[in-house]
Amino acid sequence: MLKDIVRTLVRLPFRHDRPARLGVVANTYGVLPSEVAAHLAGVDLILHAGDVGEVSVITRLEAIAPVIAVAGDFDRRTRLPQHRLLHIHGKTIGLTHGHTLRSLGTTLRTFIADDVSEARDLKYAELLHFFPPVDCLVFAHPATACRIRLDDTLVFNPGPVFSTAADQPLPSPCLGIITLGRMLDGTLIQGGETPSSAPRLAPASERSR
Repeated sequence: MLKDIVRTLVRLPFRHDRPARLGVVANTYGVLPSEVAAHLAGVDLILHAGDVGEVSVITRLEAIAPVIAVAGDFDRRTRLPQHRLLHIHGKTIGLTHGHTLRSLGTTLRTFIADDVSEARDLKYAELLHFFPPVDCLVFAHPATACRIRLDDTLVFNPGPVFSTAADQPLPSPCLGIITLGRMLDGTLIQGGETPSSAPRLAPASERSR
């Protein structure tokens, strides 16, 4: 278990009309497209899972909602912690970029796994091993969006907002929304999708590979 987790009690205003909603972004590298900001409008809190880039991104996000962030491998000159454990409305959320949470055991087990889904689950289970029991684990490394459940934990990667790889441009930026209802759940969004004016979220989708 990690010893350098920053534990935070987050107090959000109680709403009668809907459960609290958390916007989740990662891998901005100093870029925040307007369509991503549009999808985040109306959320109660924004989680940034690392590779922030320019601090101006945090400032722009804070104009939408309060922001809690962790450092990624791109954020080498930052005071952001690498791991956080958030307590929000009775739920616990682990927040990490994930680049420092790899072990030789995971690499070997993934290599000998029988199929892609087994290798994927081994990788996610290893991430969970570093945290105390949580309702949700948010990470961003590698930058592949996913939304799966391992036992009672939602394992959630919002995907990248931006890519620095010139030979692998993103078709559109990605982000996520986590809903703190009776059962915590999450939605993955392609940034090019048109935001709905209604408070109802789009159906959750599986984009894990």
